[in-house]
Amino acid sequence: MLDVVRRTAEQVFMPLTVGGGIRTIEDIRALLNAGSDKVSINSAACKDPRFVAEAARRFGSQCIVVNIDPKRVRASQEPGVRSQVPEGNPVVLSPQPPAPLWEVHINGGRVPTGLEAVSWAKKVEELGAGEIVLTSMDCDGTKDGTIWRSPAR
Repeated sequence: MLDVVRRTAEQVFMPLTVGGGIRTIEDIRALLNAGSDKVSINSAACKDPRFVAEAARRFGSQCIVVNIDPKRVRASQEPGVRSQVPEGNPVVLSPQPPAPLWEVHINGGRVPTGLEAVSWAKKVEELGAGEIVLTSMDCDGTKDGTIWRSPAR
């Protein structure tokens, strides 16, 4: 893979980000030395969040991209907002579908992690990730576009 990165870096004149199978600080060092401008990590970050912090400390946040692959797994609340009117009768003020809960997955979307996507994004930013790539695994490869307007809160 390093040879492919070297040959690609010699030919492209735009920032080059490489991901897949990055598990150690030495993996990152080798990719950056081969010509990658940034590395993208997912599984290793989920398994050990300290890896993000250590990578950012050693190489700078500008080099560290965390890829987040969420799938919609369930609704996080009951539909509708309930309120009390003066007579004490509960009414539904604005019936809306339940808000989705997005669970981060690893290994190409095959393995759930138990991490909630928005909270995880905030955490990796705090740990030093310079960029976050958000890929909806529900739509990955479908050519149907995204299924959310914005998961950010």
